[in-house]
Amino acid sequence: MGDDTTVEVLIVAGGGSGGMGYAGGGGAGGVVHHTSKVVTATTYTIVVGGGGTAVSAAGVDGNVGQDSSFFGMVAKGGGYAAGYNSRASGNGGSGGGGGGGNGTAGSSIQGAVSGATVYGNNGGTDSYGGSWWHSGGGGASAVGGISDNSSEAGGKSGNGGAGAYFANFTHAGTASDNTGTTGGYFAGGGAGGAENWEASNNAGGLGGVGGGGTNYRGSSNFGSGGNGADNTGGGGSGSTASNTVSSVSSGAGGSGIVMIRYKFQ
Repeated sequence: MGDDTTVEVLIVAGGGSGGMGYAGGGGAGGVVHHTSKVVTATTYTIVVGGGGTAVSAAGVDGNVGQDSSFFGMVAKGGGYAAGYNSRASGNGGSGGGGGGGNGTAGSSIQGAVSGATVYGNNGGTDSYGGSWWHSGGGGASAVGGISDNSSEAGGKSGNGGAGAYFANFTHAGTASDNTGTTGGYFAGGGAGGAENWEASNNAGGLGGVGGGGTNYRGSSNFGSGGNGADNTGGGGSGSTASNTVSSVSSGAGGSGIVMIRYKFQ
């Protein structure tokens, strides 16, 4: 790298974790993309945010993801998903999805960065209400999804919001999220957890493309949330459990990443 060099930078914060018990999915980490940042050859501090840790106590809220930063540019950590009982999910780079009992979604608080494009969306808030459906966390490119059915039986909780695709940066999470030979998706929202009483008739959501965690249900109708993929900033899924069950855990948020691309010689 010369004395002054123009670089392309992708900064992804850590994703938030899902909540426990009738809970939504965690929000993805915020994303900052600068295509022509001029830097000088020197030593810089780079911070890569960790994902929000999973929770396992009955009915509790998830945890926020941590910020990532480089050269004064900050991507905000993803918002947590609240546990059951009408609580608000957390704000973040993307907001956490609303849980059961008419819980409200978190909002995106990803701030503008001079010269860069930033990404982040609100979590989903389910218009049907009730305890059995739970919304997905926001993703880099889309708001978190909501339930597809107003009744307890026969529907599905919300998917995580889709992540954003970057042609010049290879996806560092699950290979299935890639659609081509180059580039990849980052910062997908976590899925909403399924309601646990109707194992054959309803389902949890799918993680947003770009590392969002997918909900899982065990044979006992209870199941842990899927983790967000590391190095993608994906949000973790909510658990499949009632607000009194502690035998499973929510999905953890995926860690973020900072990637710098420049022409060598």
